[in-house]
Amino acid sequence: MIINIKRIIYNNKINKRIIGKRRIGYNSIMITPKYFNEIKDFINLENGIKRFQRNMERFHFNPIPLNEYSRKLFTNIETFHIYNKDDEIFNDGKLFKEIIWYKVDYSTYLKEKEAGNIYKNIEYTKYDSYKYGNTIPTEVKLLGYGYFNN
Repeated sequence: MIINIKRIIYNNKINKRIIGKRRIGYNSIMITPKYFNEIKDFINLENGIKRFQRNMERFHFNPIPLNEYSRKLFTNIETFHIYNKDDEIFNDGKLFKEIIWYKVDYSTYLKEKEAGNIYKNIEYTKYDSYKYGNTIPTEVKLLGYGYFNN
């Protein structure tokens, strides 16, 4: 027990000397944009911190919904995330894969699966259970309203 306490005290002394020298790294700055809401946040990051200029070019996916203007800023996108049904979809030949985050029913998922799209929120409805059986597929994340009602 005494050894562990000495080790903790020693580590705290070392950490106090390092804290002033710590900087946000490129990996950390690639994670934080998932909390951004709009393109202005990305522009402010690039304009505000010289070290992170041209940061949007590092992204291979879109962390926020894009429009015509913001699509031009994310030049290296290969995987296109679609967050809402109303999001603008770009077919510019640079996109290899689409990941759909909005809710779709299981029947729609089966139709679209052939196109190579990935669906994250698949709902298994009562209608799907009549059509495909009561065994819930592993891809399903949600059960539709009234699924267990007779």
